Amino acid sequence: MNRPIKFNLDSLEICKSSKAITDNITFIIPFADSQNHKFIGGSVSFQWYSNFLYFMELMELCSDKRETILCEVLEPSLIMFFMFDGESEFSMLEGDFLNHPVRGAYYATLNNRDVYKATFEPGKNIILYISLRMEWILREELALPNLNKFLSFSLKSGGSVEYMEKLFMSRSLAKELIRIWHVPQLEDNDLESALLPMIKNILKIYDKAQDYRIHLSEMSNEEKIHEIRGYLRAGCLSSKITDIQSLCNRFFMTERTLRRLFYKLEKKTIIDFVTDHRLEHSKVLLIQKILPVKEISKRCGFASSNYFCRLFSKKYNFTPKTFRLRMAL
Repeated sequence: MNRPIKFNLDSLEICKSSKAITDNITFIIPFADSQNHKFIGGSVSFQWYSNFLYFMELMELCSDKRETILCEVLEPSLIMFFMFDGESEFSMLEGDFLNHPVRGAYYATLNNRDVYKATFEPGKNIILYISLRMEWILREELALPNLNKFLSFSLKSGGSVEYMEKLFMSRSLAKELIRIWHVPQLEDNDLESALLPMIKNILKIYDKAQDYRIHLSEMSNEEKIHEIRGYLRAGCLSSKITDIQSLCNRFFMTERTLRRLFYKLEKKTIIDFVTDHRLEHSKVLLIQKILPVKEISKRCGFASSNYFCRLFSKKYNFTPKTFRLRMAL
């Protein structure tokens, strides 16, 4: 397959590029082509491999500040997206929000030709995407019924971007993905024979997991908390995300187990966890958007602007307005 996505790195002001992957890269794919770039305050690396059925690329971006790059989809593409580390946000060029993957999230998406914005939080961000030949998936109606149905419906609807259910990786799925990195450098035919069963198995895991009961039945309660953490982070701007009964129903846990295990693993309550993420997002809006505090409060899921201001002042020792003024200096 041809490369489906072109990353425009002009905004990073690259100062040095090399085909060699440096030692500080988290995952090294021995059989992949690679490119490494350094810029002031960080680095970004790409490792990719392609054959007739799919194109696979691993990207690792490390930066000491928030970074936004443009991603051009070169041809209509069905993509499995995996966020191994970090936190990002995808949007249209006009600013319309598309998705907010956080660490551990994965999902399928169908993208038409267009240019999108990808914004990454400071620190380490690692993403893997696998672009799948659509004719292959359309033939796999029995093996991949949910992916097949999603693709068929999306192609008919003609939307710019379509998504399947966002899930969070279990340890077993993460291990299956990392197995790919450990395939030795073989001859082309042998390499394809070794990789294809792994790719098919990953697709089958995701397809099967669309039945959420099956997806969760393979997890321990501790793994469910990891899933819940990602679910809360991704949906923290919704005012109803902290409804305990809804969480219990969605993740098939008792309220007592949910509260006890979440506090044990996170050292904070569910409400405090979500509030922290809402406040962090409000800082971004205060810096980047010319919005009144009342509107920011509403967008971040707070019941009232007064309540938002009290929480913000308590956490950061500044009111939202004072914080905005100080950041503008």
